[in-house]
Amino acid sequence: MEIFSKYPLWLIVSTLLILIVPSVLAILKKIKKRDATRYIIFSLIAVYLLYWAYKDVNYNDLFEQLKHTNWWWIAAALAIEYVSVIFRGLRWNQLLEPLDHKANDWNAIHAVSFGYCMNDLVPRSGEVARCTLLYKSDNIPVHTLIGTVITERLIDMVMFGVLLLTGFLLLPSTISSLFDSTKSIDVSAGIIMFLVVFMIAGIVVLRYILKHTFKNPFLEKFAQFVRGTWAALISVRKVKGFGKFLAYTFGIWMAWLAMTWFNLLAIPGCDHMGLNESVFLMICASLAMLAPTPGGLGAFHSMTVLGFIVLGYADHGSADTSLLGLTFATISWATRTFMEISSGFVGFLIVSYRIKKQTHASSHS
Repeated sequence: MEIFSKYPLWLIVSTLLILIVPSVLAILKKIKKRDATRYIIFSLIAVYLLYWAYKDVNYNDLFEQLKHTNWWWIAAALAIEYVSVIFRGLRWNQLLEPLDHKANDWNAIHAVSFGYCMNDLVPRSGEVARCTLLYKSDNIPVHTLIGTVITERLIDMVMFGVLLLTGFLLLPSTISSLFDSTKSIDVSAGIIMFLVVFMIAGIVVLRYILKHTFKNPFLEKFAQFVRGTWAALISVRKVKGFGKFLAYTFGIWMAWLAMTWFNLLAIPGCDHMGLNESVFLMICASLAMLAPTPGGLGAFHSMTVLGFIVLGYADHGSADTSLLGLTFATISWATRTFMEISSGFVGFLIVSYRIKKQTHASSHS
């Protein structure tokens, strides 16, 4: 029974639920065993990271910090985040136009919102979920939609590079300290060589797939997916209104930056922070979202705490904890996740109603 005195009750209960609930659903064949295993692994990673972030916190001090939060700034942060969802939906539609498809703008926006909602519930499921929803509402092939989503991810990688460069220009020593703490730039020559060989092999395979058809149904379906992805990638060159496309792209990231800043303004002790700190914490959040946990759960908290420590806001008497960082992480993650799940659920209902209405109209025509 020593384990019950060594670890907090919330950690024990959440771990047991993560192990038991998906296993039972898999046994009852409500979900696939593969999905249950993936969910268990990703959720356990999230719980471990949460434990690392909260293990030394004084909860009375944390609640005292939460009580003095300015919720008007939090509301402004949530509003600006939904603006980024609108920009992403409109930009998605722009990517579809060169591929001879056009979705209803609000269907695309609601589908993006539903994708965020699903990512918060089941890691890495949002991309497929939003493509499936838009396929049902606007009859756009799924392989085309997934291709545009992959294109979006590549654009996000480029924008993260721009953000990282901005961070190095504004806070060079701080960014270096963050990377030293996470060891995230310790890349060996062997890994680089492997990536080069992998890229060359990938180009050869891509050229072969684009030029040939396959008799095997599975291989042809895979080839169709690859062709759709390639068509989506090169469609960026043919986007109508490229200036608007760039405006949406920068607007998404500027909205996230504003959201980070508004959250800082909401918390006593953080309200003096400005652009530099907002850019740095946004880099921390972007790195955290690489972890395959539900909505960045745990990863966002631990990376944010680490970010505040690097910024010099570690607690007195402990270089490994930051009550201020944990307060920011708790409020930011909880409110953002609530907004994404609620808006995604509402968006799903709206699009589902439109689908039902269209089906009813076509059956009576």
